Amino acid sequence: MFSDILKRLRTKQQGLTQAKFAEILGVSQQAVGLWERGKNMPSKELLVRIADYFGVTVDYMVGRPSTASELWRSIVLSTHFEPSYLAIQLGISASEMSYLEHQKDDKVSEDTRSKLIGLYQTLNSQVKVGWNKPLEKSFDIMKEIQQSIILECDGKKYRLDDNLRDKLYTAIKLALM
Repeated sequence: MFSDILKRLRTKQQGLTQAKFAEILGVSQQAVGLWERGKNMPSKELLVRIADYFGVTVDYMVGRPSTASELWRSIVLSTHFEPSYLAIQLGISASEMSYLEHQKDDKVSEDTRSKLIGLYQTLNSQVKVGWNKPLEKSFDIMKEIQQSIILECDGKKYRLDDNLRDKLYTAIKLALM
């Protein structure tokens, strides 16, 4: 994912050669080539510099949704549920669902963002394990959510109250049906 995004930004957006881009970053052309072939990744510091150079987020560079509406789209696509059904299960109002679908991220509440981040993180934890035992892993995640007070995502910590914990648990349970 990162390799494709980097190559697209370097060539299509900026029209840079690997050599010129490497010079800008102060790395070798071989390093850029390895990144674009998916054989290696830049350090965290370089990743931040690359994202800044192209005017995008680090999340975008590594293929993660970086806005509430992108999180929403990703969750809807990965769970295969109707958006209205998911919104009801997560306790997201019709107006906020409309904001999400029309990419009006500035109008989405922090509570809704927390719900989406929590569910996205949980769904992706299941995927990272692989598909050999996804159900067992999902039940482990559900158990963890029931016992958790704090959920961490992208270095930020979100407090899970009983209501949010129950909604995340229900959404995961529904995704497994």
